[in-house]
Amino acid sequence: MEKTGVTRFDGLEEITVTARRVEENQQKIPVAVTTLTAAALENRNVSSVNDIQFNVPNLQIRPSTIYPTQPELFTAVRQGCGLSVLPDYLVAKDIAAGHLIHVLPQWQLPSGGIHAVYPAVRFRPPKVSAFVEMLTESFDQ
Repeated sequence: MEKTGVTRFDGLEEITVTARRVEENQQKIPVAVTTLTAAALENRNVSSVNDIQFNVPNLQIRPSTIYPTQPELFTAVRQGCGLSVLPDYLVAKDIAAGHLIHVLPQWQLPSGGIHAVYPAVRFRPPKVSAFVEMLTESFDQ
């Protein structure tokens, strides 16, 4: 039976771990377990899942599967294959419906800006010049 739970004894928490498909008290199993509460994560300035590896001994977080497109990644996450950073427009309905959980709601990707790559002035069509000028003006505001 695979099951984990927390039971309180006199103000102390007993954490049950299923590491070998057998429920055991955390203090009796032969593995190291690091437990971090939400307050501990906040105090240690953990702002992403990747930051957890710097607060847990011998933990390395690496992607095990790489998906080439966001819809494929979204499908994998929706089916329970792990955590991911996905755009709000893609996951908003599933979060609202309870199919997905926003794990770190206060965290967001750093803004990286927009880069436009276009030909030199000599070979640039007037439409491209007008578009670049419009982008520049709208982002300068």
